[in-house]
Amino acid sequence: PADPGLVNDIVPAIGKPGTYIITLRTVSLAKNVYLSLPDATATFSDNGFDMLPGETKDVIITTSLSEEQLKAQLKIQTINSLVK
Repeated sequence: PADPGLVNDIVPAIGKPGTYIITLRTVSLAKNVYLSLPDATATFSDNGFDMLPGETKDVIITTSLSEEQLKAQLKIQTINSLVK
């Protein structure tokens, strides 16, 4: 499907300033999930992966952005939106 129903939650990692946990969940197959921060330098624990229906995945991100900036700037894309 063009929209796999991907949702995310972002919470700070306790005791690790600048580190956040992004929890992703999907309703249907999400191909090549790719996270990016266009205006910031960031390190992701995982990127460019597939998610099966009902799957949950945590990605750890380290960045100098605040939690509010991260939530505003984070882009999550899948190849699903390119398939017509």
